[in-house]
Amino acid sequence: MALPLAKNSRAQCRPVWKLLLALPLFGVSLTGCNNTCFIFTSNPPTGTINVKAGDPKPTCMLTKANGAVRVLTRTASPCESCSSSSRIAHLFVSLRGIEVHPSAIADDASPDWQELMRQLPGRPPQFDLVSAASRGAPLPLGQVATIPADAYRQLRLRFAPDQPTNDFGREESACGGMGFNCVVLEDGRTYPLLFEGAPPELRITSASLAGGFLLVPPESNSDLVIEINIAWTLSSTVGEVGRLRPVPIGSASVERPVEGVAEREPRKVSD
Repeated sequence: MALPLAKNSRAQCRPVWKLLLALPLFGVSLTGCNNTCFIFTSNPPTGTINVKAGDPKPTCMLTKANGAVRVLTRTASPCESCSSSSRIAHLFVSLRGIEVHPSAIADDASPDWQELMRQLPGRPPQFDLVSAASRGAPLPLGQVATIPADAYRQLRLRFAPDQPTNDFGREESACGGMGFNCVVLEDGRTYPLLFEGAPPELRITSASLAGGFLLVPPESNSDLVIEINIAWTLSSTVGEVGRLRPVPIGSASVERPVEGVAEREPRKVSD
């Protein structure tokens, strides 16, 4: 019994057919041309040959490679020439998570966000980013995370809301009665950070990513460096119209790990 072949079959696939026809009884599963999975079964006594082509899961799926990512933050040093009334002494932030997404237009409900701040305690840690900048070294946040290798085009930092919770009261925040995310000037004045929308977060998209995306190669160790700075804007909040409020802005890039930075512990201002 002959098995007809299509005239446009690729040359590299034909030897497989010859080998299969030469076997008296076989059941073979292999990956064919164009990453398609073929399953051949033959039973010569009945004169039947069955050929199935498809992409059954998980047999035909390739294992997706991962990369290790460590998150570091870098903040511009305080303005030394500015007066104490406008010089930032502390930038306190309480983070609930840092995530990346391969799509620049993904929304909050997308299942493909990759969390980079793992093993967070129930009470979000609070960091002083300006204090870290004054030491001249990036500040690591959380532990090293393993995520799928990909080109990520969106980054979001999720902050703790300013309203007190059962496990984190305002008295435990370095911002005092101003919530959990704030700027403290050298003259002692404290301003809560202003965020767009709710819940409070900072989105960094392709325009503010080095090269337009954050590349995490397979089997790699990468440093995701987030630069956070403060811009001042007039508040439009009811009761505060016309008042200047600090707004966090950011950019990010992927860099090669620097030896010795991994051992530095994150500087927290609350446990």
